Amino acid sequence: MNYKVVVPTVYSGGLLADNNPVVISLAKMQLQKNTAQQNLAYHQDMTERFAAAAKQKDTKPEAAKGFQSKADIHKSAADWWKAWVAGFDAIFSKLTATDDKGGSPLAAVLKVQALKVAIGSSGQLLVVKQHGGAGAYYTEKNLWTTFGKMPFFVAGGIVGSYSLVDGNSGRVVSAGIIPVHGGYMKVSDVEAALK
Repeated sequence: MNYKVVVPTVYSGGLLADNNPVVISLAKMQLQKNTAQQNLAYHQDMTERFAAAAKQKDTKPEAAKGFQSKADIHKSAADWWKAWVAGFDAIFSKLTATDDKGGSPLAAVLKVQALKVAIGSSGQLLVVKQHGGAGAYYTEKNLWTTFGKMPFFVAGGIVGSYSLVDGNSGRVVSAGIIPVHGGYMKVSDVEAALK
């Protein structure tokens, strides 16, 4: 069986691809912001025009009232669009703000989306984490070490965990914690053991 291995912390292919639904949604939101800014500018302009018409010296009081009423309606609309743009900017600012590790909520969403695409509907995701590692050594002293036998012994071990998740249902298929100890070996044998 062939397995496709993806290491998302190293490389997430397709993260900013044109067909990524998150990127498409962000592009649509940007278009909506552009429209909102145009609406804001229009209503601000109309507010100024009607307010100026209401203040003209030769405008009759009844007409001035009508112009001011229209200016108030456009001002209310302008305020609404201004709040909409400010809200959009606040959301986008939160999405792109980096934390102390250099990540952002938007980057996290894009990575999850890339993983979803990589897994597909029938794939599985294996998450492996190393929780700790340690090493030890001891020195052996006896008659043979006096005559040149290697007196140093080393050992190492790690504790890791894994979770295997079904890509279709999101159900955890298998999970566990695995401690691995390599046992003590002579320093001179370490290189051969790692090959």
